[in-house]
Amino acid sequence: MPFNDLITRADSAALSTEEVAQLQTELVDTSYLLRLANRLPNMSKAQTRIPVWQNLPQAYFVDGDTGLMQTSDADWRNRFIDAESIAVIIPIPKTVLADSDYDLWSQVRPRMVEALNRAITGAVLFGQTPFGQAIPQSWATNMGATNTPAAGLFAGATAAGHVLSAANFIDLYAAILGVGGVNATIEADGFLASGHVAAIPMMSQLRDVRAAGGELIFQQSMQQASDYRLAGAPVFFPQDGVMNPAVAWMISGQWSKLVWAFRQDMEWEISTEATITDASGKTVFNLFQQHMVGLKVHMRIGFALPNPGNFVNPTEATRFPFAVLTA
Repeated sequence: MPFNDLITRADSAALSTEEVAQLQTELVDTSYLLRLANRLPNMSKAQTRIPVWQNLPQAYFVDGDTGLMQTSDADWRNRFIDAESIAVIIPIPKTVLADSDYDLWSQVRPRMVEALNRAITGAVLFGQTPFGQAIPQSWATNMGATNTPAAGLFAGATAAGHVLSAANFIDLYAAILGVGGVNATIEADGFLASGHVAAIPMMSQLRDVRAAGGELIFQQSMQQASDYRLAGAPVFFPQDGVMNPAVAWMISGQWSKLVWAFRQDMEWEISTEATITDASGKTVFNLFQQHMVGLKVHMRIGFALPNPGNFVNPTEATRFPFAVLTA
């Protein structure tokens, strides 16, 4: 775990050069997961209970005027959403701040937000952050079937038998929209795909999908941007590096079934007197003594996949609202 990273003068040299006319800031495209998933009201405590249907009631016809009416039951089970902390601190010497031609903090803050989102997205989709830190155990428990934790959507889809290889289909159209394809797999469990998150190389794969006569399906005009939709559901191609095509080409599902909530929104703090230590307790930076300043962002957020019962597939262990397409 890194405890001694900081922005040095060399790191910020490009911002201090007189020849730079304008700082180019890349688009921070890291919030697609929170847009797709279903946001719940803010949590008032660290854990919130979510009652979900387990067995649904049945109704019956009554035989004649005096027939006996039958009974049915209904029951619920408790699922939970737990808030976990995620944070990062960026230290920087005050002299570097003073000598920069730009407001370094205004440049760093959007990237810190991006870092938070990349860590969250990696944990939710694949069970680990882009730098290898494992998903919080509470999230794995809350995103899996009862007593069967799932380290992210990929692990849950694997356990449900929802990971499909495009190599087993005649073409990409069949792999996604055909019988036995990605959408059909989700539909067989009583869900409807509302969106797809795909690795960037998937764009070229979709651009080359053709009708029986050889006509391109997605690229109607070379002068207009393609609108990538599969059976009406949008396809997102994130640039955050979380979607690794060697692992998964695309994750599809009914994203409203994935829920999240804030316990605490992003909290920003600047300190000039804190001491930063490593995991062993050794002091790495003494901000006051070393004439440094640290910017910290901290938030608490929870994710869960309650997966309530439905009439199409009443078996929780095999019912899953997501499917994965691989090479």
